[in-house]
Amino acid sequence: MRNILSIVLVLFALNATAQADTTSAPYQKFPNNIPLQLLMLDSSTIFTAGSLNEKRPFMVLLFSPECEHCKKATEDIIANIDLFRDIDIIMATPLPFTEMKEFYTHYKLERFRNIIMGRDFRFMLPSYYQVKYLPFHAFYGKKKKLIGVSAQGMTAAQMLAQFHQ
Repeated sequence: MRNILSIVLVLFALNATAQADTTSAPYQKFPNNIPLQLLMLDSSTIFTAGSLNEKRPFMVLLFSPECEHCKKATEDIIANIDLFRDIDIIMATPLPFTEMKEFYTHYKLERFRNIIMGRDFRFMLPSYYQVKYLPFHAFYGKKKKLIGVSAQGMTAAQMLAQFHQ
């Protein structure tokens, strides 16, 4: 019994002195260096950070075509698309191309010139942003300046508020 108590105390002491993870996410170290390489719907064009218009703010929205929160966010954006007219929306998914295309077709996203959808075929964005939950939002001002990130579902109003802080 005494040995068990000693072992438990040692384990508690080790746990108490263990270092916390202090490493920063890559987006915090290199906020303007977005590793954006998306395979577009034509399955041959690659959209990169260099393709972005530096005079327009944009939002990177990492999503899953199967995620209910992602569907809700997309529906809310579409319902308020006029409020996003001056903001580019980059929708990226690491999931299979066919699922992404079905999502694009289902929501008729071709109607919106400011919505760009592609597959993160190199799986760079989840590690760059250290994504744990979807949808994940990253907000950028003009000249690719990072404004902030959010790892939770947001309404269109909350997304727009990020650009007006």
